[in-house]
Amino acid sequence: MKFSHIAAALGVAALVFGVAAAPDDARSEDQFTVGVTVWDVSTTPFAVPLVKGMRDAAEKANVNLIVSDPKWDASVQVENVREFIVQGVDAIAIAPIDIAGVLPAVQEALDAGIPVVGALGEIEGVPYVGVDDVEYGRLSARLMLEALATVEGEKRIVMFRGTAGGSPDRRRMQGMGEVLEASGVEHDWVDVTADWLPDKALTGFQDVLQRFPVAGSVTLVNSMGNCMVPPSLDWAQRLGRTEVMFVAIDLCQAEEQAIGAGKMYGAVYQDPLIMGALVVDSLVAMQAAGDFSTLPDFAQVPPIFNCTQANYAECEGRGF
Repeated sequence: MKFSHIAAALGVAALVFGVAAAPDDARSEDQFTVGVTVWDVSTTPFAVPLVKGMRDAAEKANVNLIVSDPKWDASVQVENVREFIVQGVDAIAIAPIDIAGVLPAVQEALDAGIPVVGALGEIEGVPYVGVDDVEYGRLSARLMLEALATVEGEKRIVMFRGTAGGSPDRRRMQGMGEVLEASGVEHDWVDVTADWLPDKALTGFQDVLQRFPVAGSVTLVNSMGNCMVPPSLDWAQRLGRTEVMFVAIDLCQAEEQAIGAGKMYGAVYQDPLIMGALVVDSLVAMQAAGDFSTLPDFAQVPPIFNCTQANYAECEGRGF
């Protein structure tokens, strides 16, 4: 499914204004109610189709879905969880901003008898619904090695990082490190602290190019996700630094189009619509089984896809 910028904007509007707790007298007494707190639905492109997937699955399963938007504020996310507890929801899913900071609120929910799952970010002590981020990092590193195969000598890799210490960022880096170390490829690693923000990634990339102005001194740029590559790709093109290769984790529309146009080598990605539905479907299955400690079999190994110029026909239209 392809999402236009207009559709994405409408999706955000629906999230902000259309997903709210239904009045108590409008719900049947036995309707399963799930509270979800997601990083930020206004500046995080991945969140739009992610929550759309949740909403679609909730509608099919007759689940009352309450979505809260903490806007990348970890303290607000904690309050989101506490509000869900007061509202008496049946289960809570958290796409965590601060995996340590949210723990007290998670424990309060568990103490109140409300099960919690981590959604696309692992939280200590509760089930995790999402891809294996270590494997995600491994696959990304293999894609980097594929792109670097024809480059002689030491390679300088620039990495646009997510939130420091966050579960996805940390575990993906672990997987990348394993594969790159095992490969024996000589490389110099340059981290850019971007916090999942494309503009912040661009600022960091501009600084890197000032430090390494000679053509060939920056070999490849990779991104933890959230469409952080396109502004920097455009900047490299403007400066004539076309020798810099770009890959990414996750796949937004602009990255998909750049791959198709031959400007970007490729990406490994998870489908946010699939992942959103998986969060809700998992909680529904766990409720039916009466077991909120064990993920259903269908949620154990969510799919990770690959998109390069070589298989572009298979991934065209898959960007969020």
